[in-house]
Amino acid sequence: MEKAMRNLLLFLVVVAVSCLLSPWLSTTQGEEKEKAVKPLLALDGRESKNSKAGYHRIESSEAWKALWLRHNLGTEKPDKIPVTMPQAEVDFSRCMIVAVFQGKGELCDGYKVHSVLETNDNITVRIQARSFAVGDTTVPKTAAWGIFVLPRSTKRLLVELDTKSDKVDPPKWTKVAEFKAGNGSLEK
Repeated sequence: MEKAMRNLLLFLVVVAVSCLLSPWLSTTQGEEKEKAVKPLLALDGRESKNSKAGYHRIESSEAWKALWLRHNLGTEKPDKIPVTMPQAEVDFSRCMIVAVFQGKGELCDGYKVHSVLETNDNITVRIQARSFAVGDTTVPKTAAWGIFVLPRSTKRLLVELDTKSDKVDPPKWTKVAEFKAGNGSLEK
């Protein structure tokens, strides 16, 4: 009985140590391990007043206010801010924003995050357009957008867009922007 207890205890210790070490044993030396991250908040739509297509990394209240005004009013320096305009505050000591704007376009209801992958050096945000089709009617004009709040990071940020040509095809990821830490914009 005592030998069986010792064997059981030894087995439990081996299992516990294996479970604790398995994340480190599953990668070879020098290989980066990806970690999935979810946005804290995701907003999107088809009617932004921002006419400039582009990608943005926002890490300050000032840059956020300018982009939010441009998105809602079409300018960063309006003469007057309507009292009915929605307000959005972000704690930039803990968060950052990734934003995507279509500019003048068509057939897009907005942008969604497919995935956020974090490695030792990078964060890769994969974005998909919420495209739609119409029959023989007039093609609706859109100015689609997506705003995503993520945990703050000083890592390099890559934005990849799904550029597949048909909805039934698997995603085809194309790098469309790359940002160092800090505020950054890439406009088309």
